Amino acid sequence: MAARAIAGRDPRVRRPRGSLQVDPDQTLVFGTEARPRTPAFFVWWLRIEGTHSPTRRFERRVPLQRTNRIALNLPRGRYQVAARWELTDAFGFTRLIPRARWTEILTVEPVWVPFSPPRPPATRPGPWRPRRTGRRAGDPFDVRSYVPGDDLRRLHWPLFAHAGDLYVRTAEPSPPPSGHQFLVLDTEAASEEELDERLGRLLNWLSALDAQGTGWTLAIPASDITLTAGTAPGPILAALTPAVLPDGPVVPGWPETVTVLTGQGSRGAAALSRRLAEARRRFQPIISPSTPHPASQKIPWWGRP
Repeated sequence: MAARAIAGRDPRVRRPRGSLQVDPDQTLVFGTEARPRTPAFFVWWLRIEGTHSPTRRFERRVPLQRTNRIALNLPRGRYQVAARWELTDAFGFTRLIPRARWTEILTVEPVWVPFSPPRPPATRPGPWRPRRTGRRAGDPFDVRSYVPGDDLRRLHWPLFAHAGDLYVRTAEPSPPPSGHQFLVLDTEAASEEELDERLGRLLNWLSALDAQGTGWTLAIPASDITLTAGTAPGPILAALTPAVLPDGPVVPGWPETVTVLTGQGSRGAAALSRRLAEARRRFQPIISPSTPHPASQKIPWWGRP
């Protein structure tokens, strides 16, 4: 008690001065102008506490120095970080915590997760031109792979019978059709780790769309958030927590085809599919985390049933 009384009368304890900063590499930096007086057999500690959700917290305690640098390795999230001083004796029987408290926000963005997204749907068919007249180089030399949105009348069925893959005839060089990808994120998840996996795949997908020059719109109904191409989704995705898709009508302005990034057995995605069916809109679920399936063995055309 005497040691606590001596420490309590120290003006550096009653009116402490310090600063707490967060570096981009998840490093907390706490600095103070002067350390308080330490009674015999006592130690001053710096206590760091962070809260993201009831199931995701962290706590660190290090000896108090003029400058403390604490490297963290935390999963995705937006953490409320608080730093406080703590005086304890060598045996842990006595503890003094001054009222001074420093707070800061720590944002850890999702980490990319390997993901092979499907081709973006096309809003219009690819350019079509009549076949050129005159001598041709042959059917195998004027085709390209089929992309959703191509005119089905241009499919090369004889080549499909031999190769097993869809190709379209292109008498003139023409690029594949491109469109705008509309995504809906289902945040219903059994755990924070499952949602982290889903967000990592989504971040990889959005980066791929940006690299291709494909526009995208991301809707998060559970949080009433809508993002578009050209924005940084990382900080927004970091603050999400597991939540069920809300009930109600489909948001006005949604296109006829939407892709929902969801999880296995998600009730929210099932409810959204029913709402989309009532609005006569198509629903394309993308399950994540997804289990890779072994590639099917190629069967020659003469051996197919």
